[in-house]
Amino acid sequence: DNLLLYRQSVFCLAPPGDSLTRKSLFDSLLAGCIPVVFCSATISQYAWHLPQPKLPQDTLGEVSVYIPRQSVAEDGLNFLDVLANISSTTIASMQRHIAALAPSLQYSVVPPGYGPEYDPVNVANKEKKRRGKLRQRGHNEVPQPPVKFRGNVWRPPQRDAVDVMVEHMLDPRTIEPLEGFTANEWQALQVAQQDVNLVTPSYTGYLDAASAAKAEKRPLPAAHPPPRSAVR
Repeated sequence: DNLLLYRQSVFCLAPPGDSLTRKSLFDSLLAGCIPVVFCSATISQYAWHLPQPKLPQDTLGEVSVYIPRQSVAEDGLNFLDVLANISSTTIASMQRHIAALAPSLQYSVVPPGYGPEYDPVNVANKEKKRRGKLRQRGHNEVPQPPVKFRGNVWRPPQRDAVDVMVEHMLDPRTIEPLEGFTANEWQALQVAQQDVNLVTPSYTGYLDAASAAKAEKRPLPAAHPPPRSAVR
């Protein structure tokens, strides 16, 4: 079980997957394991949810370790040496930050009893219909114990991912204006993104590797019908 391995580990590697991030980044954080990323964009693209390093090139963040992919793939850096040199005090501090952050990375499950479907009137009507269907089918009526109605509104005990999303979606500084972007604003955003892609080592190395891998792909050979002896 991967999650069990995460819980038993101090560091969890999170190299790029099909994109610059991967699901295991959040799996490891929720399990209390410190993710080791090899592209700064793995963290920076989740600015709403994850604390960002003071400088893009910083190795140690509050909840993650960043080791440039180029340093490992091209310069021969042994990332295990980097991890071995992180002090136990720093590790403990990062683990405390992860423990405080984890609730805001998941969606809380509303406990039974909250919502209009648990309202006594709605429950009674549903139970009446259910018993009627059972009688039509000739089955014995087995009453279902009702779930106590606890109200229509429930708040999670801790700030969760819904709170994070709502806070930023209602913040005019983090969303697209209601009237939309002008053509000049869109062009400026595209230029800024191109600059990031060309300058940031995480993007340039990854995009170069992705382009090379794409160029090496060859179309699959055409399928051939099976020999007659194999046809039934």
